[in-house]
This record gives sequence, structure tokens and C-alpha cells, in this order.
Amino acid sequence: MAHVVNPERMMARRQVVEAHLHKLNAHDLDGLLETFGASPALVLNGEYHPGREGIRVLFAMLYADFPDLRIQVRRSYLASDTVIVEGVLHAGLGRPARGPGLPGRRLEIPLCALFHFGADEKLVETSFYFDGALLLRQMGRLPMAA
Repeated sequence: MAHVVNPERMMARRQVVEAHLHKLNAHDLDGLLETFGASPALVLNGEYHPGREGIRVLFAMLYADFPDLRIQVRRSYLASDTVIVEGVLHAGLGRPARGPGLPGRRLEIPLCALFHFGADEKLVETSFYFDGALLLRQMGRLPMAA
């Protein structure tokens, strides 16, 4: 049996995701965290980051390594309790904090993001998936033939 969510609720959820991505692109970490409910989690290519502090630490590291990181939305899809976004991660490589890299390199990585909602209509979990090998190639850490 299909679960039906009213159109106003689905549009409100889309607006929460738009606000979330706007805060992410503006590097507004406090604003980003406000889009989450009480017990949030973020999954980055299968790596689980629970709680506000886990998400804060992850984004602080990402913003340091990729000082102009942003996500460009190509398409979004509405499901009963999830908003799905297809997009592109854009970033320039800043300091190579986690190993060798080529600072100044430009990255463009296709991604898919899933935004799951709780009963309070705030985000309970976000999941971002992308090709990690493509990221490493564009960073100069993996040969193009690999």
C-alpha cells in the first residue's frame, strides 16, 4: 500500500532541502545544523557521522580542505519521506590536509543526495554519494588510467 503525503508537505520538505543546500553552499555551518532535527546523522559515501558534533566536525574539515565547496542542483525528486537531489559538487582544492594533493585543482564530481525527514519535518539524516575514484583522480592522487 502506497503512503501518500499531501502536496503542501512535500513542497515544504523541498524548501527545507533548498535551505539546507543554501546554507551548505554559503558555508553557514550553524544555519546548516538548524535544518536538522534533534538527533541528526550525515552519511558521506557510506561513512556515518552521527549527531550535530559529528556533522560539525565533518563540515569544518571539508570547508578547510575545499574552501569554495558548493553543490549545484541539477534535478530534485520528491518521495513520501525523502527528497532526492541529483547534482554536481564543485570545489577547488585548498590545503591538502589529508595527504598529498595538488592545491588549486578544480573538482567537479556528480553526486546523489538523499534527505530523510522525521516527524518534526526536519532532516533526520542526509546521505551523499559520489564516485570516490573520480574525486581522487581530479585531486591528482590517483592516475587517470586507474
